[in-house]
Amino acid sequence: MPRALPIAAALALFAALPAHATTIYDCALSGSDNHSWVQPRIVFALDASGQSVQVSDPVIRGVTGKDWMEANLEKSIAGLMRVTWAVKTESSTNQRTTMEYSAQIDLAAQTIGVYARPRGFDNFFFSKGTCTVKKVK
Repeated sequence: MPRALPIAAALALFAALPAHATTIYDCALSGSDNHSWVQPRIVFALDASGQSVQVSDPVIRGVTGKDWMEANLEKSIAGLMRVTWAVKTESSTNQRTTMEYSAQIDLAAQTIGVYARPRGFDNFFFSKGTCTVKKVK
C-alpha cells in the first residue's frame, strides 16, 4: 500500500499546475480511500493542443516526490479519453513493483473509471467516479 501523506501535503498537492495546462479534469473516485492504489482524487491536466496530459495524485506524490507526471494520452472513440501511466513503487515492507494505471474519461458525462494493476500480476484495483472540468486561463 502507498505510504500515507500528511494532510498538509495532500492539500498542497494540486496547488501548482503544469505550465501548459489549459483544461483540468479534477476527478473524485468512490469506493476508494487514501490507503488504496486508486486514490479518491486524481487530477489530469490537458495541454492546449490536446495531445499531452499530465496526472497527479497522492501515490505519484508519495513515490516520486513530484506533483505531476507525464502520462500517455489515447483518444479512443468520440467522446472518450483514455490515459495510461505507470508508477514504480515500493511498499512499507520493501516489496517493489510497477503499478500500471489506465483511466477512461467520458467527456460528455464527465465520468471516469480507473484501473491499477501491479505489473506481472493478474489482480487489479478499480474505482469509478465523476470529474469536474475546469478551463485554465
